[in-house]
Amino acid sequence: GGWSYLYNVHEIAPDLDDLAQVIIVFHKTGFINRYREYFAAILDFVFTNCMKDNGGLSTWIIPKNSKKNIHKKQKRFNSIYWGNGPDLEVVANFAYAVFLFDCEKYRVQLELMSNYILNQKAENKLYKSKWYCGQYYATYQVYRFLRANRHVRKTDIKEIIEVFAYCQNDDGGFGEDNKSPSNAIQTALVLKTIGLFNLRDSIISMKAYEYLKNSIREDGSYNAC
Repeated sequence: GGWSYLYNVHEIAPDLDDLAQVIIVFHKTGFINRYREYFAAILDFVFTNCMKDNGGLSTWIIPKNSKKNIHKKQKRFNSIYWGNGPDLEVVANFAYAVFLFDCEKYRVQLELMSNYILNQKAENKLYKSKWYCGQYYATYQVYRFLRANRHVRKTDIKEIIEVFAYCQNDDGGFGEDNKSPSNAIQTALVLKTIGLFNLRDSIISMKAYEYLKNSIREDGSYNAC
């Protein structure tokens, strides 16, 4: 009942990241209540089959003890090519979707996922992604969920803003690593993270907005990373 990154490649199982994105879209567009039973059944399946003792989850939605050939093939491909997870940015994105869907029903699972995320090692408050380039995508996903689930302290916010100030390039943008060339995607992710803390008018934000304004191309697009 889930979604996969490439729907026509059957060796790739449905995954938590795609499920999370679909739930978030349905929530934001107001259609979630029409399909609440459907999504609840998928989430119950995920927590039964994918959750680990440490609060992380396997990235791929595969029945735990299935004997079907397709599931065996998917597990084999995971072990050879992609790994099984948990992957921090995927868990954080999925946890946020679950929070939006029903934070009361899944309160226990949300706390377990919070503990998993809080126990992951951050380098100067920044988190590395497995599936995405740079250090700002996972950082955004982690703080978006932790803020929603009330696990961010004022000292955390102060420290992350200080790190952003240090990492910001002279042109106002951000790159994939500290002081690497700026690009629009990483800069936008930093702005989204700062926006979580209602600091859109900060000096860091103003410089980043100026970078995006100055680097836009005539057709309205940005250079690829």
